[in-house]
Amino acid sequence: MHYLSLYGLTVLIWGSTWLVITFQLGQVPVIASVAYRFSLAAVLLLAWCRWRRLALPHGVVNQAWLALMGFCYSVNYLLVYHTESYLSSGLVAVGLSSTLIFNLVLARFFFTIPFTRDLLIGLALGLTGVLLVFWPELSRSMHETHDFTGLISCLIAALAAAGANMIALRNQKAGIETLPMNANWMAWMGVFVAAYGIANGTNFTFDWSLGYVGSLLYLIVFGSIIAFASYLTLLKRIGAERASYVSVLTPIVALTLSTMFENFHWQPISLLGVVLTIIGNVLVIHRKQATGELPKPVLAPPIAPARSL
Repeated sequence: MHYLSLYGLTVLIWGSTWLVITFQLGQVPVIASVAYRFSLAAVLLLAWCRWRRLALPHGVVNQAWLALMGFCYSVNYLLVYHTESYLSSGLVAVGLSSTLIFNLVLARFFFTIPFTRDLLIGLALGLTGVLLVFWPELSRSMHETHDFTGLISCLIAALAAAGANMIALRNQKAGIETLPMNANWMAWMGVFVAAYGIANGTNFTFDWSLGYVGSLLYLIVFGSIIAFASYLTLLKRIGAERASYVSVLTPIVALTLSTMFENFHWQPISLLGVVLTIIGNVLVIHRKQATGELPKPVLAPPIAPARSL
């Protein structure tokens, strides 16, 4: 699939999950819902890999990296869900957009990816655009006493996501295919989130209503299996620093859907932010920059070959 198709698919799906997740909120604790989502996604992916005879990663080293990848995504999701329980979605979106910066720095450190002018300008426009898109909401909540703590949580969540992206690049270089990799780290994530929930006394109930089951299936198949497969393939083709621009466009898609289904009203300054974000997107995802080559890491960890089951 063309890299632009992968990019658009990832943005559209993850943008839609903001709305779909609202159907998950209710009698089932958030931690339980996240554990269900990624554990079931892992089961489906493992079954698919077995059926398609895809090589599954083996060896202590590979599993350690996959476990660390699952742990990083666990930290990312748990912090985001926790922060959204008391912080405005605008502040969360702005905080998570820092994933671009963390990806840029980590990719430079581990994979010696240069800072090009178009890339830096595009990222700056994207970050500014997100800030302007959510400025009306940010200005209303700026004086809340818990905002600083919430933003710190968002920054840690963004750093954890960037760390997972770097590990994904390492795993791809180790010869681990995308779907088997996703099946493994999602399984580890399900274990970590479930363990965290048990340690905190989470009640693992289930809601058999159409809204909850339907939204859970959407998040499993589209939000987890398809979107992560698209994103991590994109990561390999165009690099983490460019693929991470998804985190800027995703909330804009989410707000567009909110306009259609939740009567969200755009402000002029927010529209200006969208324009800046789109311009930045063109600079970052320009065709001539997408080489499709996986960068060579500076600090290459020991690599155990992936073997078929």
